[in-house]
This record gives sequence, C-alpha cells and structure tokens, in this order.
Amino acid sequence: MTIRPANIVFWLYQYATFTEPVTLKNSDGTVIDLTGCTAALDARRDITDVDPVFRLTTENGGITIVGSAPRTMQLNLNATSTGNLDIDPDGECFYYDLLLKSADGVTVQRSFQGVIVAMPGVTRPPT
Repeated sequence: MTIRPANIVFWLYQYATFTEPVTLKNSDGTVIDLTGCTAALDARRDITDVDPVFRLTTENGGITIVGSAPRTMQLNLNATSTGNLDIDPDGECFYYDLLLKSADGVTVQRSFQGVIVAMPGVTRPPT
C-alpha cells in the first residue's frame, strides 16, 4: 500500500448529516483494497489545538469501510452531532488529516488531509 496524501476540501453544514465517500488510490492509480484497515480523522480549529472539534474513527462509526474487497471509505457525522458543533456565525474552517492503519496493524499512513469548511445553520431540524 503506497499512498501519497491528497488535499481534499469537504463542506459541513450545521444541522445536516455529513457523509463523504472517499476512494483511495495507489500512486499508479489502482484502487487500494481496504480490507481489515482502520482509520482515524481529527478535525481541529488550529493544528496546535490539543482537543479536536470532532474525531471520526472506524471504531466509533465515524468512518466506515465498504464495498466488496472494501475499496471505499465513508466519513459520517449525523445531524445531531453537526448541530452540536459550535460554529462561528460567519463559518469557519477545521484542519484535518486521516491516518490509515494497514490490516497487519504495522503500517500507518496519512491518506488525505485538508480543511473542512463548516457553515452555520439557520433552520433547526424539525422535531
């Protein structure tokens, strides 16, 4: 598994479900088989912040790995969780990167990185 980190911008809308599918490819363009891999993503307002704004992992359900011979991962944050985020009224950016651990548990690579543009919500979800 050889991954060169991609820079990806995601958009997150407060009070809406955040779901982003991602397909990882080797440097030669072939899709990476993610069978048995685990992953973690921390989002922070500043890269030096100790505590993340939120953390997505394969263990907490924030990242799911899907497909036959799993070839896609999906980032997930439900509407309640995005609604609970303290987002600046003008919107803001969170820095993130995603670490992928191989099925053998030995190799850890930064798969992609970038910013999540977080936009505040106006309409609250219906009750």
